[in-house]
Amino acid sequence: MNAGGSERGRHYAAKYCDIAFIVLAQDFEQAKTQINSYRELAWNEYRREIKIWTYSYVIQGETEQSAKQFLDYCVNKRGDWEAVTNLAGMLGMTADTMSPKDLQAAKTRLITGWGGYPLIGTKEQVAQGLLTLSNMGLDGVVLSWPRYVEDMRQFQQETLPLLRHAGLR
Repeated sequence: MNAGGSERGRHYAAKYCDIAFIVLAQDFEQAKTQINSYRELAWNEYRREIKIWTYSYVIQGETEQSAKQFLDYCVNKRGDWEAVTNLAGMLGMTADTMSPKDLQAAKTRLITGWGGYPLIGTKEQVAQGLLTLSNMGLDGVVLSWPRYVEDMRQFQQETLPLLRHAGLR
């Protein structure tokens, strides 16, 4: 496994690893291109097949509105903006390198799930989001939740059956 995003890290993963973790672009077509280019690099340069995984955070609610309200609570009422501003700066994400809108979005994703792909909404919307990730060409997704044990149990009881029905499990 490798989680390197630099060109050197991509080559290392393509040459030596079975799985590469990537920070996924938010746009469907950009993400597909990103995934395919990793696979092409592994095959064209090293004659290897590689699996591509990403990570996502799940904020699931009974309604889309309740999920978005909990997201707002996590980000705007409980989020440590001073810490995330420092972290973003250490990662090279500043007003000098990003638009204000993109920087705000990046900080929000860092607060909610260390920059992972957002899966926010009802159980059906979360399941659809995972289907979308699969359709991008991903082989797997590591999931996290803000209330880890409670939210994971809810996911297991409510969302996992939908994933099984969709053929994702």
